Amino acid sequence: MLVIVPRFPKTRAPSDGGGRRGVLGTMRDHRRTLLQLGLTVSVISSMRTGRRVLVPLVGVSLGWDDVSTALLLGVTGALDFAVCYLGGALADRVGRIHVAAGTLLAFGLSHVAIALALVMPAGGVVYAVAVAVMSTANGISGGLIPTIGSDLADPGAPASFLSAWRLVTDAGGSVAPLVVAAFAGALGLGAASLAMALSASIAARLLPRYARRHLDT
Repeated sequence: MLVIVPRFPKTRAPSDGGGRRGVLGTMRDHRRTLLQLGLTVSVISSMRTGRRVLVPLVGVSLGWDDVSTALLLGVTGALDFAVCYLGGALADRVGRIHVAAGTLLAFGLSHVAIALALVMPAGGVVYAVAVAVMSTANGISGGLIPTIGSDLADPGAPASFLSAWRLVTDAGGSVAPLVVAAFAGALGLGAASLAMALSASIAARLLPRYARRHLDT
């Protein structure tokens, strides 16, 4: 209903004589951008959400008790918060797409490390380091998705596009827990982690191509 009903006003007089635009109409007009760049960027959202499910489950599988897992999440959560400003500065200085691609690579490598931690003798150490890398990537990518969306939005009518962008890019975060659960239930936690790593690596490879196609920067 929220996608179908709202009509957002133009912030300035439209040159084409059009009136208010809805989210569905905007999605239709910008379908290539949303399906290519939007869905690729949504993998960042899936990494950010999926780790909340995967990390505690791996901790349990490795035999960590509740207190140890909570302490690890607390410490790495502080690391996540500490690098947020750095992520914004990097996005402004080296470019949003470079930061996004680097974030995806970091997520991919950390998920591979978690899969290895499940079968290694010193798995606990590898697990803790991987979670720290995930938290760092999560903090650096904070605010990155809406920033890329604002770069793409038409200054004359940003609201409908940003709504469509948010809908598409949040799809990855909504699906990720289900993907983790499906792979973990069918093939185990290692397979779930490797599936997440594979999606991150594919997105990192596609992102520069789609960015050149749809972004002026």
